[in-house]
Amino acid sequence: MGFFNLNYRLAGFSSNKFPTQEEDVKSAVKYIYDRRQSFNISDKWVIGGASAGAHLAMLQAYKNNQTITPKAVVDFFGPVDMVSLYNFYASTDPGTGLLVSVLMGGSPTSNASMYQASSPINFVSAQSPPTIILQGAR
Repeated sequence: MGFFNLNYRLAGFSSNKFPTQEEDVKSAVKYIYDRRQSFNISDKWVIGGASAGAHLAMLQAYKNNQTITPKAVVDFFGPVDMVSLYNFYASTDPGTGLLVSVLMGGSPTSNASMYQASSPINFVSAQSPPTIILQGAR
């Protein structure tokens, strides 16, 4: 058994726009997978994260599953639909809505393909691994 804590480049106003973070996770998973013998880990993976990390874990499990197919996904309050996330913050907290649009390179109207490609919900299928989604404060 092994545990790996992945990191990714954080977005800024002028750098590291999405899908930089998704590519970082894909690269890290491939790196670990390619060295699994020397790390002495099994091929049975569970992937998870919190918030943005959960979002990236779900994208890895549902969309970028060519290297590994996780046995399960653990999602601690990660966004699954980026359009809904943007719309929620645009109407309740415009500052955070602006940050989402900076990360995504525009709004759902101006950059619909990026929102489509970055929403894990769009990649769920009958072959997707079992997923537990944990939300709330209690």
